Amino acid sequence: MGRIDFSDLPVFTTTETELLRTYLDRDHAFRSGELPLERSAVVDANFTALDLEASVYRSCTPMFGSPQVQSGDFLTTLAGGPHLWAHGSGPGRFSSAIGVATSANVAATPLLGTFAHLVGSYFADWDTPNNFMRSVLASGTMLGTVWGFEEMQFHSMGLGGTIGEAVRRSQNSDFAHAFRMGRGIHLALMGDPTLTLFPVKPPGVPLAVPVANGVRVDWTPSLDAVDGYHVYRRASAQAQFERITSSPVTDTTFLDPSPFPGSSLYLVRALKNENGPSGTFGTLSAGRAAQVTGVALRDIEAAETLHVHPDPSAGEFTVRSKVHLVARGVRLLAMDGAEFPVQADPFHGGLRIRTEAPIGTYVLLLHTEEGPALRTRIVIDR
Repeated sequence: MGRIDFSDLPVFTTTETELLRTYLDRDHAFRSGELPLERSAVVDANFTALDLEASVYRSCTPMFGSPQVQSGDFLTTLAGGPHLWAHGSGPGRFSSAIGVATSANVAATPLLGTFAHLVGSYFADWDTPNNFMRSVLASGTMLGTVWGFEEMQFHSMGLGGTIGEAVRRSQNSDFAHAFRMGRGIHLALMGDPTLTLFPVKPPGVPLAVPVANGVRVDWTPSLDAVDGYHVYRRASAQAQFERITSSPVTDTTFLDPSPFPGSSLYLVRALKNENGPSGTFGTLSAGRAAQVTGVALRDIEAAETLHVHPDPSAGEFTVRSKVHLVARGVRLLAMDGAEFPVQADPFHGGLRIRTEAPIGTYVLLLHTEEGPALRTRIVIDR
């Protein structure tokens, strides 16, 4: 869980609504790779004996490399330049941490950081006026703050994990030393839990156009040095996109030879392989979508591969093929792309399919163990 709550922060001159609006704007800008990023961390530790900053060194070194993790003043360092991570710890009150900053400080001086690990008394109780954790979240370009006296474990973000996953892992850890107070309810995340460290700039808005042999999708390249693009598709009535590229497309055009009839949406995401101190991993950008309409149903090779009986039917029919059909993933689409539920069961080497879809012409899509999906036209006539 991540809380984005800017209520009861009178130390800021703007309203709660405007603070929330600006947070969501910069959240979107960060995801789109539009915010300036410095892959580094600043550590401002003011508890000399508790060693609370050790977990940040252990986490941020795998993220950025040891030279990029330095001690420094929390307020002035983040006010002077963008850093992806910061640690601030010191004796606290609801609206301050001694040696770090006060809520009034961060309201008057926008912080250019992204994520902050904060430790101090009292302000872990985030539901207080001018709370320090929520004030830091509202400042400048900040997107996440975490209170954690425990051994925090953020290093998975160095391989593309989200801050929410890292916080949950820390919350559920068992600590051998009771002093660290593991599994306490006071450990909390303020901000979007789905954020990762290294966003990729998305491609330009694509254009999807019906052509003689399918649907062609074109886009302008990402402004990042990326390793390719993945294309996704969904019918207008579908809830989720499905990836239709088996491997990244290195060009900025893609032909879908088997589009849905009627209207559908295409989504393009850039793929970048990150090479960090912890290893290499792929990161996908946010998606850019385009709609296509007026796609006509075309007969394809399934006419020779599939046998439907009876056709037309009253909503119950069998399908057989020279190849092995599987019951999972059977889909029935109307000419406008709307999808209707079906029940598919194995039946004498084929499938028996039942549907309550109304009278009309449909596209039946089936999967095999051996190759790509097959489809054919069927008619329901009750």
